Amino acid sequence: MTLVRGRPNRAAVRLFRPGRGVPATIAAFALLAVGLLAALEIVSALLGAPAGIIPYRRVTDWAMTTSWNDTSALVVSALVAALGLLLLLIALIPGRSAYVPLRTDDPETIIGMRRRSFADAVEHAAQSAWGVRDARARMRGDHVRVRVTTAATDIHAVHDAVLQAVSHKIDEIDPVHRPRVELNVRRG
Repeated sequence: MTLVRGRPNRAAVRLFRPGRGVPATIAAFALLAVGLLAALEIVSALLGAPAGIIPYRRVTDWAMTTSWNDTSALVVSALVAALGLLLLLIALIPGRSAYVPLRTDDPETIIGMRRRSFADAVEHAAQSAWGVRDARARMRGDHVRVRVTTAATDIHAVHDAVLQAVSHKIDEIDPVHRPRVELNVRRG
């Protein structure tokens, strides 16, 4: 399999896609707690000494006397539905990966670069451009934000020089997904 320039290496993208470990762990512990509580209540009721941690009598009385059109029933239903949708969204929307997947000439090799290291490389390229006094770069989502300070009077020339240097560095690194560059040049 040969990598085609412009097309992402699916294995690299899949490998560096972040997991949802923290939300999954929280949801798992919450479900475990609910399950243990239910088991405790059921077993204790079967043994003839209900634990009474959950006030079933009040809950069932409320459920028996409340109609589906009642405001409190609608609010409880909406909250449960919203919680379910929130958990579904958390599971479906991928988080931010700690690595930027890079292209290689070998289809069997998958490599990545830390996001901070990628930003540092872009920052170094911006600092080496003509007219730059200081430069800072940060990765934010799918873009690199570069802030440059210059003493030059022609800000447009500095902007073009920095953009060319940063673009050249990104081409050298060759990420699977090319980030957008947000460049801000100011005099100082």
